[in-house]
Amino acid sequence: MRSHRTTCDLQPTTCDMRRATDLRVRDIGELGLIERLARQLRTHGRSVDVGIGDDAAVLRWPGRGQRLVWTIDLLLDGVHFRFGEHAPEAIGWKALGCSVSDIAAMGARPLWALVSLGVPPTMPVRAVERLYRGMRRLADRFDVRIVGGDTDRSERLLVDVSVIGAAGNGGAVLRSGARIGDAIVVTGRLGNSYRSGRHLRFLPRVAEAQWLVRHVRPHAMMDVSDGLSLDLTRMTTASGVGAMIDAAAVPMASSATLDQALYEGEDFELLFAVAPSAVRRLSGLRRLVPVSVIGCVTSARDGVTIRQADGRVVPLRAKGFQHF
Repeated sequence: MRSHRTTCDLQPTTCDMRRATDLRVRDIGELGLIERLARQLRTHGRSVDVGIGDDAAVLRWPGRGQRLVWTIDLLLDGVHFRFGEHAPEAIGWKALGCSVSDIAAMGARPLWALVSLGVPPTMPVRAVERLYRGMRRLADRFDVRIVGGDTDRSERLLVDVSVIGAAGNGGAVLRSGARIGDAIVVTGRLGNSYRSGRHLRFLPRVAEAQWLVRHVRPHAMMDVSDGLSLDLTRMTTASGVGAMIDAAAVPMASSATLDQALYEGEDFELLFAVAPSAVRRLSGLRRLVPVSVIGCVTSARDGVTIRQADGRVVPLRAKGFQHF
């Protein structure tokens, strides 16, 4: 007796083509989307007992004496990226990279991530899969496991990423520990990140931060996400100190101006304060990334200042990217 076959069975090429091209999120529903995304992620490993698929993930803590470090970043279409203009893979890379950068800036190792999506029902499934492909590439680079999250209907794409990491026995490095006399140091080059597209392809400074923790132990550290001047002011305020930087020492990216390096943000470089005696040891870090000593920590009564090219020392405006 002959079995009856559906149209899909008789025309697999047509069905496969539809899945790859014009299938929309509303066509497969939330559960279908989750199943497709879970298949392309590495959710299990030595530190994961239960990943995607249950009510919650079950994770193994890496070691005694270590501290939990936890962060979250919400990225919105039209604010942090432009869907349709920027490749979905690049959006995914950035979405996970922002939170990984925060973990690195605490001197910790990123371990696990939770990803929640707000997705328009008409968005192509392929675009969502490409977004996760970008996250997967960065996750694999730093051995991060995406172990769960949530999906919901939204008028525009939003990506909410939470990353959990572990700081060693010395604890996390805070932004509040800078001391008068410390050298102020920054990695990489600053400015022109958004216009150049670097904000979508930056590499979080995980290895560099781990090197610092092992060899120098910064007194304070954070990542430069909202602009050097604003983030430096946040560090000095938290530490109860002031700072003076030298305009000529600020490392600028190709085609960037000093104003862009100071105020634009989206650089995701490390900004840290170390004892003057430790500066010489930073030569080892320079094997991984350019490193620039841009100033020193001063008394709080001096405020945050900048020495200009003509030698004048003037207040540095706490200006940068702020949502409100």
